[in-house]
Amino acid sequence: MSARTLSAFSLLGTGMAAWLLAARACAAGPDYEAGIGTVTGLLRAGQPAQAEAALLALESGYPDNPEVEGLLVSAYEAQGKLPEAAALADAMLSRWPDLPGLRAQRERIGTALDLAEVQRLRAGGQLQAARAGAQSLYDSGRAGYEAGLLLAQLHAALREPARAAAVYAQLARRYPQDPELEVSRVRALIDAREPQAARLEYEALPASTRALADRTLGDARTALYYNSLTAWGLGASSSSPYPSDTGAGLLLAERVARGTLTLSAETDHRFGEQAQQYGAGYEFPLPGTWGAYVGGTFSPQRTFLASSAFTLTVDRSWSRAMGYLTLTQLDFAHSSAFVVAPGATLYGAGNWSLDGRLYWVPSTHAHSLMLAPQWRDARGDRVRLTLSAGMAGEDLGIAGGTLRSPGQSVRIDGTWRASLHWGINAAAFHEHRERLYDRSGATLGATAWW
Repeated sequence: MSARTLSAFSLLGTGMAAWLLAARACAAGPDYEAGIGTVTGLLRAGQPAQAEAALLALESGYPDNPEVEGLLVSAYEAQGKLPEAAALADAMLSRWPDLPGLRAQRERIGTALDLAEVQRLRAGGQLQAARAGAQSLYDSGRAGYEAGLLLAQLHAALREPARAAAVYAQLARRYPQDPELEVSRVRALIDAREPQAARLEYEALPASTRALADRTLGDARTALYYNSLTAWGLGASSSSPYPSDTGAGLLLAERVARGTLTLSAETDHRFGEQAQQYGAGYEFPLPGTWGAYVGGTFSPQRTFLASSAFTLTVDRSWSRAMGYLTLTQLDFAHSSAFVVAPGATLYGAGNWSLDGRLYWVPSTHAHSLMLAPQWRDARGDRVRLTLSAGMAGEDLGIAGGTLRSPGQSVRIDGTWRASLHWGINAAAFHEHRERLYDRSGATLGATAWW
């Protein structure tokens, strides 16, 4: 047997090739040998379409030949003509059920068909169905790498980054030769709001993979630096007879356990009075997609700022939305208020989101509605417009306030993340309180991250 003949058999697998030796003896001839040689060369040269045409011509002269049909299955498969490859392989198995290697090839084609179906569902926007198909394939072990990669990407597309990170971790252990899996896990942890875990994974990367991570993550690396200190100052002017007011403060945010601890201190001069306020809060995850925040503030002067305030927020996240409920108890020198604030954030296309809240004081029926569209990119740059209107009233604690009056306000604020480690914050605002005052002002601050 010639070397060319053996090369043709190697395209089918050694098991099938051994079984086909008898068929070769029956079909042997110079034309047949030349045809098989041509097909072999075309397949090895990466020209399966031309190999298919040659095999179809060869098949007309040598029908029901398992070698010709087996090579045709391989030509179909190489072109991605998976339905044709599967149909021909099934027909061959019905005639030659014991043909070595063919069943394994048919299983490989079936797996490729299943992967193609998952991709089709994904491209058509049927992400839940696509994920179910990818999960089935991944669990079966038939397409571990490809199915796992698809499954992780679908978890991320469905805004379940924690599940994506878990799959990437499994894949990285199984396929350590692929550094992109480790980088993808870092990104998934960032998206899952697990910056500490992402930072540990990032810092554990080898130097070569770290360079890949820097290129791949790009601006998203800002999330790896989650501790921050912000200093800010405020200036505002009000209509007569109220004087201008000023303020300044510091805000420290430190990652503690799986949550974020915030400490704040500020001083304000308003309505001719001076007051300081100190605060602390802790935001942390709860089981599942739930989260919570508890915090409080204290002002020793007991003037226009609440002498004490306690806040509790519980939230729940879905794929493209988050709902929350905030309860706040405010105590002033001569009054108090319990504020109920349900709200929701909707995540739109691209970097856009819309936050909406209703503030309500049951004891006085004071209320205010707030809407805040925001644009934020992966780097951390953001711009937000906040609009609010309602019957909030001065009876919530500003010194000398005796009127409940309608009010409206508008505020635009933003953050420019100049680098991984520092940025600038700015805001401008205007508020109108009917029969009381109009107030306009601005704040400017700087933030350091580490």
